[in-house]
Amino acid sequence: MEILDTVLTWTHIVSAALVLLSGLAAMLIRPKGGRLHRNIGKAYFYGMLVVVLSAVGIIVLLRFNLFLLVIAVFSFYLCFTGYRVLHRKRSGQQTAVDWTGAIIAILSGLALLFIGTKGLLTTGIQPIFILCAVFGSMTALSGWTDVRIFKKKEMDDKMWWWYHHMQSMVGSYIAALSAFLVQNGNRYLPDFPYPWMFWLAPTIVGTPVIVFWIRYYRNRFNPSVDA
Repeated sequence: MEILDTVLTWTHIVSAALVLLSGLAAMLIRPKGGRLHRNIGKAYFYGMLVVVLSAVGIIVLLRFNLFLLVIAVFSFYLCFTGYRVLHRKRSGQQTAVDWTGAIIAILSGLALLFIGTKGLLTTGIQPIFILCAVFGSMTALSGWTDVRIFKKKEMDDKMWWWYHHMQSMVGSYIAALSAFLVQNGNRYLPDFPYPWMFWLAPTIVGTPVIVFWIRYYRNRFNPSVDA
């Protein structure tokens, strides 16, 4: 078990480092949609896949870690839907893979929401149960949003997939970066007076970036529309 622990832990660490580096590179590289951007985006996606698989391996085979489970489920689904939307740019192009991913996200999110709500009601306010409730709700909502997209016969904006891709990918990066800061910030800066900033900082910085990018590209694709 010690060897398995070492292998899974280092696999998780190395793949997480790949995710953080490739995700940042994909956001900075231009042009968007070029070969380099696509290749780095694939590295990000498969790196995130290894992250979630190694996390599940650690949780199932070695030691249960609710924090790791919450972040892995949420960040991977955002990455998954952000990657898959590039293969279903028009209504009706979703496949069984997309439906399965959305349904799993909804069920997983509801399960995490239940765990968080039950924990808050039975043991009082604790950070881990707040995380379960918040990220569980967001995961279920992300899956349900995709289901609603699948059921639409036609999208209002033909470039909807571009905005969905950016929002989901950057959102997954924010979640991954938050997990990295929480895990390492609490470890290396135990006396930091505002530990909650490890959670909030990526969101505070990342959310305006998402809004700016979507507005920028919406104006670029639809110059006559006042965004």
